[in-house]
Amino acid sequence: MVLPEKTSWMRAVVRHVRAWIAESAKRDATIVLVILLLAVLTRIPYIHHPPNAVFDEAIYVSFVQHMLEERPFFDIHPPFARLLFARVADITPFDTQSAHMGKGAPFGDFPYVSLRLFVTLFGILLPLVLYALGRRLGYAPLAAMLPALLLVFDNAFVTYSRTILPDMILLFFGFLGLLATLETTKTQSGRTRWLLALLSGCALGLAVATKWTALGMFGVVVVVYLFARMYREIAAVLCATVIVYVAIFALFFSYFPHGGKLDNVLTAYNVPWITEIELSAASLMKDPDIFLSFLAEYHRAMLRASRDPEIVEETRQVGDPILWPTAKLRMQFWDDGENGKIVLAGNTLLWPLSLFVLIFNIAWIAARYLREGIWGVDRTEGLLLIGYAMNYLPFFMIERSMYLYHYFAAILFLFLLAPRVLLRIRECIILLTNDRAFANAFLSLVGVLIVLNFVLLAPTTYGL
Repeated sequence: MVLPEKTSWMRAVVRHVRAWIAESAKRDATIVLVILLLAVLTRIPYIHHPPNAVFDEAIYVSFVQHMLEERPFFDIHPPFARLLFARVADITPFDTQSAHMGKGAPFGDFPYVSLRLFVTLFGILLPLVLYALGRRLGYAPLAAMLPALLLVFDNAFVTYSRTILPDMILLFFGFLGLLATLETTKTQSGRTRWLLALLSGCALGLAVATKWTALGMFGVVVVVYLFARMYREIAAVLCATVIVYVAIFALFFSYFPHGGKLDNVLTAYNVPWITEIELSAASLMKDPDIFLSFLAEYHRAMLRASRDPEIVEETRQVGDPILWPTAKLRMQFWDDGENGKIVLAGNTLLWPLSLFVLIFNIAWIAARYLREGIWGVDRTEGLLLIGYAMNYLPFFMIERSMYLYHYFAAILFLFLLAPRVLLRIRECIILLTNDRAFANAFLSLVGVLIVLNFVLLAPTTYGL
């Protein structure tokens, strides 16, 4: 009798998902297609250029080479992205010796285009996740389209989406987990709600297994459940996250059946307390106690590496986090002299405007409190502000290297906040000018200028 009940439950879940997709498709199909088309057009062109390693691509190529040669190594980040890269690279035969390369070196026969396209897939899907989040937050279709378009036409996101680097994977699964969480709070069916909570935990587990910075997204998910007073779902998400996270490490260790001492790969990690760690994989996957002991030892090294003064000094911080929102910081990704260069830099109009949106919103909240004695912030707005804070402020307390791309998750929350705040800005313009048409024209002009600025920065975005 148990099997039919489970089958009935799964069928109910499938019916719920199909109904939700069908309902959404009727309202949003055209907008989704527009977003998808624009994302493809801004991220796919010139994906093969340059045929040299950009920024840290050489490091991840080296990780792939180590995994395919079954040689254990150490990295400060969890291994999910490295697992994916190794699987994609393994599809196309190549000489693993060609993966021994330095920054800016040519790829040779390494299938770099396949890996870049793989990362680009997440960069293309992320605007769709942002649109779905906007709809789930209660925005009308056109309003929900705005955050997705801001993401599509941001130069930093486009640049990073076209490289063999892990953060697009982190962002996709992190915000997918948030989307599943919001869907959980809107679902009446108990079984469906539990399944969505578990899906949220799985997505967050994959995000955290990419980089620990995804813990900020886990905190946001917990806040959502606290707002909804869904305490048992928090436990379900936590359990799923931990199980997926540990499973990713188990899969990673299984790539090294012969064991051995950890290769440091990066010179910064060439210290005895890393290189003397030895993996004995023959018994690792058979004995849970040995596995958990090695997992703990590996994590102690990861934590120590993130705080070690010599390692922190060698991988010196690039710019202060206080400057990230201004778009004044730029990261040189690739430079070939007269043949072009690639620079990681945010849309220099969009990022300061996003900061203005935040400042305006805080000022509006404070002014309303002083005038009317109420905060005037509902759960949606509060969630987005908390999401921004939880994915930005912690970086001020981290000692190791911080880079511009660590601001990506935070600014996406500002993109999601923009539709709501722009309505207030529009009201202020109308109040000052007594001209509704002028307010609409002004905001439309700003949108056009953001796209134009994206085009003007395109040469250093694509390396042309």
